[in-house]
Amino acid sequence: MAGDEFRISPALRKLGQELQPLLQRLYGELAGQVLPSTRVIDPAALLSRHLGRLTELADRLAQSAVPMNTEVAANPQAGAADVQRAAARLTRCVDEIIASCREVRGLRAGGTAKDMPTLLAGVYMHVLGETASWLERLVAAIADPAAEIARQGLWNSKSPQIRLGLTLSAPPQMAALRQWAREHASQPMWGTAASLLLGWGLVSALFGNDCD
Repeated sequence: MAGDEFRISPALRKLGQELQPLLQRLYGELAGQVLPSTRVIDPAALLSRHLGRLTELADRLAQSAVPMNTEVAANPQAGAADVQRAAARLTRCVDEIIASCREVRGLRAGGTAKDMPTLLAGVYMHVLGETASWLERLVAAIADPAAEIARQGLWNSKSPQIRLGLTLSAPPQMAALRQWAREHASQPMWGTAASLLLGWGLVSALFGNDCD
């Protein structure tokens, strides 16, 4: 396999190029600082609203990764319009996560809820960080599939398939948020928040590329 040439379709190469600005935007968001300036009036409502938002966005993020495979990587007739549509769908979703993250990072709270904005922001940053890591691998694999095949130990396969799954793991901040909701939220809100907190598991979408 070492001497084989890995053929990447023009559409897939174009997809890698289209995703690079989004990856750079993610890098900037993860490295940037936001000064908290807006005081939280209702911490319980804030927690409930953003946990619902996070669950929705995580699901949409996973779903938006699928067309990059079905409409571009696995489509020999894929053209520029398919590439732009797939990249735009992912970009819209990530931009919404970034916007919600910025909103939370700009909040401050007092009393028993003083750490909540930081914890919620940490959840958003966790999602953005894992998304950036996935995009980084994806863009690199498209640019140099041989290197990714070597990394995954697929040299002995006659038809190697690079598996680049988008997997969002449970953010570590969830435990502290769960504890706060249990201790301070009203019963109706706790019923909603608990289902969201306990229901956050692994959200994944498989992105496969047959490089043979």
